[in-house]
Amino acid sequence: MRAVAVLLILCAPVASSIEKPNPLKILLVVGQGAINVVNKPTERHFTIRVEEKYGAPGKHIPVTFTLPSSGPGGYFQKRKRSVTVHTDENGYAMVQGYRPNRVCGPYRIEVTARTLHGPVTAWIPQTNAKESSKRGGVFGLWGRLATCGRLVIGPA
Repeated sequence: MRAVAVLLILCAPVASSIEKPNPLKILLVVGQGAINVVNKPTERHFTIRVEEKYGAPGKHIPVTFTLPSSGPGGYFQKRKRSVTVHTDENGYAMVQGYRPNRVCGPYRIEVTARTLHGPVTAWIPQTNAKESSKRGGVFGLWGRLATCGRLVIGPA
């Protein structure tokens, strides 16, 4: 009788608190790793792709792009810090009209896709930099960028 009770306990379904992994993933397509010149008018766009299990496009999924609330960063059209768009039939979502603020340094733009399975988040790395007065020679603009006035990116 005890053997039957133990067998029933072992075979009983176990309620699990382990969450199922979200079948979605966010791929960064356009805009990652950009260096934005703060003292020049710049307008940038960012594109991501949401993929479902096995690489199928995540269609019509709301995606929110959120900028840092302080420090290096910027704003989207109408000076918004957050914009929500939907993916298209191919799983792509794009936000246009990004402009950096005048604060130098590295930062990340948060990208969140929300589904019935829960949110999935990715980060788009960016850097705001000032253009220095030094000439960059054959490297042009890249040789003349400085973050926060001291660190020079590329040959000066």
